[in-house]
Amino acid sequence: TIASETANAIAYLHSAIHPPIYHRDIKSSNILLDYNYESKVADFGLSRLGMIETSHISTAPQGTPGYVDPQYHKNFHLSDKSDVYNFGVVLVEIITAMKVVDFGRPQSEINLAELAVDRIRRGSIDEIVDPFIEPNRDAWTLYSIHKVAELAFRCLAFHSDTRPTMMEVAEELEYIRRRAWTTMEEAICLGSSVGSAGSSPRDGSEKSVNGIKLNKVGKWRGVDPVIFFKDESIIKSIEAFYGIDEQFPLDGHLVTRNSDTSNVKRIYYISKSVKNVLELNLSVGQQLKITSVGLKIFERQKSREGRSVECAFRIASEGLPLILPHITKQILSASAIDFKHLLQYKNVKCAEFVDAKFVEMVANLKPGCCVIVLGEGNKVSAEALQVDESSIAIGCWKGRASLTVMVSSIECQELLERLLMRLDRETEKGSSMHEDKPSNNVRYVEQESNGNSQDVEAN
Repeated sequence: TIASETANAIAYLHSAIHPPIYHRDIKSSNILLDYNYESKVADFGLSRLGMIETSHISTAPQGTPGYVDPQYHKNFHLSDKSDVYNFGVVLVEIITAMKVVDFGRPQSEINLAELAVDRIRRGSIDEIVDPFIEPNRDAWTLYSIHKVAELAFRCLAFHSDTRPTMMEVAEELEYIRRRAWTTMEEAICLGSSVGSAGSSPRDGSEKSVNGIKLNKVGKWRGVDPVIFFKDESIIKSIEAFYGIDEQFPLDGHLVTRNSDTSNVKRIYYISKSVKNVLELNLSVGQQLKITSVGLKIFERQKSREGRSVECAFRIASEGLPLILPHITKQILSASAIDFKHLLQYKNVKCAEFVDAKFVEMVANLKPGCCVIVLGEGNKVSAEALQVDESSIAIGCWKGRASLTVMVSSIECQELLERLLMRLDRETEKGSSMHEDKPSNNVRYVEQESNGNSQDVEAN
């Protein structure tokens, strides 16, 4: 059901919206469940608008390793079929419960998509099916697994023209789901007719409901524990460092995957509905398979010199839109010229900024993470607080007379392009800006996670 609902959501982005939206980062951790366990597609930070009159758009490849469409990676042609490939990898994850990239596997099997294509092509899909599913126990489960594997195989085709559309994928998954339920209902009716309803569990590992044996699979393998983050000293340091107002409470909304506070690398923000899911997971001995716990909002900063900053965590790019309206410190308002200069060169000395007031604001920052917003005069514009992609960036102030933008070169290039288009469209001041051109030495960097900003390295 989750796969079917997700496919329908992506198909909607491709077919019902004009111009279409290409997500570019469909993966299991971007599929969220609401209070009713209905799936939601999240994280549109890398999404691009498609072109109605053309089959693809040309743009530098971005995404998460293991999910990226190999043809898109090769020729820079982004289309709806790139999302289809991403979703094919998700389908393989569902039926195998294996990591998308695992260096513990043999060299030829590190990439899960390549491993799955090889096994499906050879008719050996059972070799990699999640053993907890136990496909040989009943025909309808075996049927569903093989049909989903065949669909994934089509989605993972190298040539995008041979892949199905997301609408076709959604229809096929709905057919598989209905066929499986029909088969199960027939089995239930058959079980009821032989008087086996209401059987009690035999050995604690099986239950019988209306003649259907249900296996208690226990705790899922490969799923990290999810716990509430309750370190008050760290939470207070974050609130004080960024000046987070009371309208955005952190207490009771933060979770992590590491019980050791000193080794926590990422902190996620969750709503009350997700809190209920986590509490349910705890009550059943952490048996639920939780692929995404919420929105990543803070990441631990790194320091080459080993010197600590006042706050050990920086704001993550994913959580920035959520928290930006509620921070009152470590936020800079940059003029169009200075903002453009930062995007072009990534690391700029204070003496090179045009606006003296901006230099003064930079000098008053505390060492660590900061947010740079395209502003109006010395104030942050209301439009910027709505997180226009061309008007905001995460930075790092090391207290050494230079300000660094903590995003990759390829992201800087895209931000700069959006900024220039914005300025051309909304103001005539663009013609008086410096004539310096964007750097041409941009290279593609395949990042660990969906093109997000790099780890801040602060003193």
